[in-house]
Amino acid sequence: MDLSLVIPTHNRHENVLLLLDSIREQDLGATVIEVIVVSNLKDQVLEKKLKAHKVPTSVYFTGKIGVNAARNLGVQKAQSKNIYFLDDDVLLKNPKHLQHLLTLSKKHKSMAAIGGSYLLSKKAGLVDEIYHQISTAWMNKKSTYLLGGNTLYHLDSIHIPFHFNEGIIFGGSETELNLRLHISGHDFLFLESLNIEHDTHLNAFSLAKKALRQGMGRSFHEDIVPKSFWSVDTNSSQDILSRYQHSKILYYSALCHLALYEFFFHVGYRHGKKEHNGPLSLKVVFTSMLKTFFQVDSDKILYIPNPDATPFHQKAFPSLKFKEFHHWTKANVWWKIPNFIFWKAVPPLVTVFVCALWTLIPFNTIGLRVPYDRAVSRFERLFKKEI
Repeated sequence: MDLSLVIPTHNRHENVLLLLDSIREQDLGATVIEVIVVSNLKDQVLEKKLKAHKVPTSVYFTGKIGVNAARNLGVQKAQSKNIYFLDDDVLLKNPKHLQHLLTLSKKHKSMAAIGGSYLLSKKAGLVDEIYHQISTAWMNKKSTYLLGGNTLYHLDSIHIPFHFNEGIIFGGSETELNLRLHISGHDFLFLESLNIEHDTHLNAFSLAKKALRQGMGRSFHEDIVPKSFWSVDTNSSQDILSRYQHSKILYYSALCHLALYEFFFHVGYRHGKKEHNGPLSLKVVFTSMLKTFFQVDSDKILYIPNPDATPFHQKAFPSLKFKEFHHWTKANVWWKIPNFIFWKAVPPLVTVFVCALWTLIPFNTIGLRVPYDRAVSRFERLFKKEI
């Protein structure tokens, strides 16, 4: 077996079938490959569709949520030591792609991994373009980062246990493994020519979801990843906006989606610093709004204690000590209702409102535009070293 293709998926039947169609069009010659599709949950409809497809495919189910669990199961079932991971929303447009990949694999056998880039689909909309430019900017960093949806790993060249961290179910799920390999002395190769088409079909809500998960991933990896890993050249952020530049102005709809991504990235990042599960706090949402929309350093406003300030519980209930107040609030059902509304229900409602605001207002049709320099400034803040 020359190559094992591992495709993790979750509720994307049509995307997987389109990917298999593109694999079927590959000019393989004498190359022997296997295709492994791993779904998070038992899916009989997907299993039936894949069995009917002309590309022979092995189908497995993990019973767990998370792309890393699917990747690990795919590695266990693979017959080849050359494992190529693909996302379920990509297409191999070049019929020589897999042949090119294997040629590179033989030439650079000492590399632990070989990765490539994403191309924007011709059917991409504005939101897809925005996200593509953001992900391209991350790839321009001088780092060991490789895309989990377009990377070949040489298991014979890896000298430590090869295992994705299944506890990471948010953005950047492959980064932790790549970092462990890098620290262990393994080398990576990134080649722009090894590109595949990324067919995302994003809208404002899915962009916000991606940003939220990637912000959480950033907060998780920040403690174990060197600061140099996150560095990015200033010129890269300016290049992102070059395709939207028209007479030194940028349409407001594009900038609004950039701000939307930035806002939810900050929400995910700040939420991840506290905990990776559970509801968002109103404090996290509010501080992210200050930082994103008003360019205010919320840390200086909210996180520096005032020694003269009187705690809220002492103002409202001066006769109660803190522990007594804590037990009283847990026992009093009338306190639980406003507590739930303002601290559990409000943050999701605020975030949905932010999404709806950008989705419903037709910025292009009313001709709102902003200075190009201001848009560049926003990107520089998004990609600077510190959040």
